[in-house]
Amino acid sequence: MLPLVAGEDVARVAVGLLTSPSLPASASYRVIGAAIALRDIIATFGRVLNRDVRYEEISDEAWQREARARGYDPHAVKHLSHLWQALRALGLNPETASAKFAVTDSIETLGGAKPKTLEAFVREEQGSFEKQL
Repeated sequence: MLPLVAGEDVARVAVGLLTSPSLPASASYRVIGAAIALRDIIATFGRVLNRDVRYEEISDEAWQREARARGYDPHAVKHLSHLWQALRALGLNPETASAKFAVTDSIETLGGAKPKTLEAFVREEQGSFEKQL
């Protein structure tokens, strides 16, 4: 299971935290929009993009080279590389990951909207993904 959250959900939660007069300063909130198995992520991309999508394990270095060659922001490449390394280090065993990555109501409560689904994100960015294929 992989924990997912849309950038716009994070932004809405931040606005909610910064503008709420009643939230304690020392509080923390888990912001996970969904916890999805890799096979479901692959299936979502395949369904929305209407193509055969497969997962192939590659090294971190190979992924970084390819991302930089496609013009992705170097800061984003570094951040995503560290994030993926941290997730792998946690051991993404489906039986234990669901407890580690439990979805809470923080996005809806603090951000004022339900979390964006992976499918909605892929549909919105479909043109960008198709350019990269």
